[in-house]
Amino acid sequence: MLRLYDPATGEVAAIRTGHRRELRVLAVAPVAADPADPDLALLRTWVLPDQLRRTAERRSLIPSVCEVLAPDGPGGEPLPAAAREALNIHPSARIIPAGELLAPTAGLTGGANPAFDIGTGDTGWLAGRDVVYSFAAPTGNVTAGPDGHGPRRLSELTARGTDPLAARLGFMHQRYRDSAELSWDQLATWDKILTGWRIAVAQWANSPSAAMSAPHAEAITAAFEDDLDTPAAVAQLRLLADDTDVAAGAKFETFAAADRLLGLDLARDVGRY
Repeated sequence: MLRLYDPATGEVAAIRTGHRRELRVLAVAPVAADPADPDLALLRTWVLPDQLRRTAERRSLIPSVCEVLAPDGPGGEPLPAAAREALNIHPSARIIPAGELLAPTAGLTGGANPAFDIGTGDTGWLAGRDVVYSFAAPTGNVTAGPDGHGPRRLSELTARGTDPLAARLGFMHQRYRDSAELSWDQLATWDKILTGWRIAVAQWANSPSAAMSAPHAEAITAAFEDDLDTPAAVAQLRLLADDTDVAAGAKFETFAAADRLLGLDLARDVGRY
């Protein structure tokens, strides 16, 4: 069962699903100062609801994500497609039009069901007995490391030839509520890890097929369901890569299945090696 931190109570609680097994997620993020080149802290905010969507789908729930801009912003635009693609952030179900403000009747976060008109004419999109809501809990800050030597914007990653998904992997090394450091040295390490995993997955794909490793797969899924414990999921993936008792074909199947939660394009190089 999917559990998530509730900032209203300060506790982790199970998310109840509606009778149609529907899960609707409201994601509220600050307006990007430069939507064409968003800062990494903003991108981390959008990674959170994407992880929720992936986790819900894994349990055969029916998730939809409504993304809105913070009402006190100076206008702005939704996150552009190029930035979403760079970090594998799935398009949302609905996005409030640029510059259109919310009309909240309750706080944007907290225990109460806020009633919104999000430009669809569907006031109270998150309300109703058969619709279960969750709000995006606040994400931690993104810093450039202790020496301040690190990227601030997406363009800085691409200019250096760093895979933007190395940043997504970096975010997953910390719980989403904790601060994350993205120094250049750390990004180089995560980029190298990604490359190594992709090469390994491509090589494992050439091995005889086998059922995925259930203990590792279940541990990764359980980590995501437990308040998106991504550090535990990443650690489990490392254990699997080094586990000599698991057949190569089983490693391939498990990595491929896990990537539906991770969103790291781990099978991208299949056929190249």
